[in-house]
Formats: sequence, structure tokens, C-alpha cells
Amino acid sequence: MAKEKEARRPFNLKREVKLLPGYIILLLWVIFTIALLGWVFGASFSTTAEIFQGKALKFESGLHFENYAKAWNGAGVAGFFGNSLIYSVISCTILILVCAPAAYVLSRFDFIANKFIQTSFVSAMGVPAIMVVLPLFSIISGMGILNNVAAGRTVLIILYVGINVPYTTIFLLTFFSNISRTYEEAAAIDGCPPMRTFWKIMFPMAQSGIVTVTIFNFINIWNEYFLSLISPPLIVSLNLQEEALLKANRKYFEDFGFEIEPFGGKEYCINAVPANLYGLTEEELFLEMLDNLASEKDKDPLGIFASRLATMACKAAVKGNHQMSDREANALIDELLTLENPYHCPHGRPTIISMTKTELEKKFKRIV
Repeated sequence: MAKEKEARRPFNLKREVKLLPGYIILLLWVIFTIALLGWVFGASFSTTAEIFQGKALKFESGLHFENYAKAWNGAGVAGFFGNSLIYSVISCTILILVCAPAAYVLSRFDFIANKFIQTSFVSAMGVPAIMVVLPLFSIISGMGILNNVAAGRTVLIILYVGINVPYTTIFLLTFFSNISRTYEEAAAIDGCPPMRTFWKIMFPMAQSGIVTVTIFNFINIWNEYFLSLISPPLIVSLNLQEEALLKANRKYFEDFGFEIEPFGGKEYCINAVPANLYGLTEEELFLEMLDNLASEKDKDPLGIFASRLATMACKAAVKGNHQMSDREANALIDELLTLENPYHCPHGRPTIISMTKTELEKKFKRIV
């Protein structure tokens, strides 16, 4: 009833006059935002020349709707949107699955470290993300996964989740604290265990708070750019010849384990390379394959790939004076024997030699 009376309160001129400066500031801000976004939207239908000549909104050459098609297909915007969407959805889902139970426990149960954990979360919210970038980069660099695209994506999701855990937990903690305990008591009387009570009763009741914090997290992760620079994707720039070679032989690259996708312009993103080629970075391997294709144009591309990968496999093999423990040697032999042809390397050279006891003794000059 109090709210209805408040809503029906008659117009008060004096009160509205006092609020007039705030209305004016808000109106100016709205006009500025609409004008700025309107110019950007209008300029998107103009050519680059018209924009630099100050004729962006005159549309002298007509409306260029193809600008969006070029940006979506040629500049790799579709890939950018897809990556942002995947990272945001996965991170937000993990955040809710982790933070909702944590917030519920902190709001309902008293234990020794409860206040300490809440204080830690609140303190962590005051630490700017940029302050932890250099330590994070040092850790990731030491792990040796800077050029590993799959590991880099996993680490990036973990970073997004970790940085937003304090805020999400505190937000939901406050929300759960305002929900009456009578629902849990009624569930306990009916024999419902605490875990089931949370997922079946309390979690749905906190739906509005969960949706709200998920929207905030989604926007933050979607707009976040700086953290992605810690473990960037592997991007290579190709000249016209290399790009033509890649397009002509893309099937061979994919058949041998490469996963390559356009990244806009003449740049390409390498998502995966053939496994077990130790000592070579993904970029070195990819560019070396292109160089071989360019220098041996008359040969069959399939043969070039097979020969080059065989050479790399041999280079990565165990060589003389390479010390190994008994466990490592046995594991290597067991792995060798699982191959289809364990007796020869990819070039046909023998990997296992059979010798009689007499031949072995002759080698050590035990007998003449």
C-alpha cells in the first residue's frame, strides 16, 4: 500500500525543479551518446575515402551494405565473435557452478574460516587485473605453453573464471543471505538432504540474482581484452606466394594434423599441428612446410609432407650420448614396439639390430 501511495503522489513542481540539473546532465549525456553512436553507425555505410574526406554521412556513392559482409567474412569478425561467445559462455557457466554453492555455504554455515574467506574475496575485488598480468605471464611462460593454442585457451578461461570469482561469490552471498531459512527448514522436515535442497529449492529461488550476476560477468568477459594478450593465439602473416601455396595444399595440411583458419587479411591462426615433433615450435613447423612446398614445386605435395615429417621425426629421436634412466629406456622400447613397423625409421634405416652372441663378442674383441 505504501508503494501504491508513493506511485500516485501528485506532481510536485518544487521537487522537480530541484532535480532539474540532474535531468539536464542526463539529457546531455544521452544526446552525446546517441550522436556518437549514430555517427559510427552512419559511417559504417560509407567508404574509407569518404570517411577521411569528412563526407561520411553524405553517402555520395550510396549506402555500402557490403561493408558488413566484408568485415564479417574477409576481416575475420565472425571468428572474433565466435571466440568471444565461446569464452564468455563457458566462463560464465563455470562461475555459476563454482560460486553459487560457495556463496550459499558462506551465507548459511558458520565455520572458522568463514569471515576470513569473505574478507579475502572483498579484498581481492579491490586488486586491478592489470597488476597480476606480469606475474601471470611469467608463470605461463615458465610452463612452456605460450605457443600451445589449446592450452592457451584453457588457461584464458581459467583466468576469466578466477578473476571474477570474488565478485560473483560476494554478489550471490548477499542474495542468499536475504532468502528466508524457512524453506530449508521445511525441506529438512520432509527429509530432503542439504545438497538437494540447494539445487532443487535455493538455486531456483536465487534465479534473479544468478541471471543478474551472469549478465554482468558476460559483459565483463566479452569486453575483456588485456588478459587475452597473456596467452595469445598463434598468428602467422603470409605473403602472396605463401598464401597461394596454403590455399592450394590446405587439404594436405589438414590430413597431416594441421588446423588452420583465416584470421583476417593475410593472417592465419594455427590451432593445431602434428604431435610428437619435439624441438620445433608450431610456427617454425608450419613455415618450414610452406618453404618445402615452394622449393620443390615439381614434386608431389603428399610426398613432400611425408618426407619432411619423417625428417623431423628422426631429428627428434634419441641420439648417441643421450643419457636415459632404465625406466625411460624401457618405456621408450615399449612404445616403439606398439608401432606398425618398429624395426625401421621413416626413412628406412634400421632401429633394431639382431646380433648373435658370437657377433657381439667379436665386437668387443672377446674372440678372434
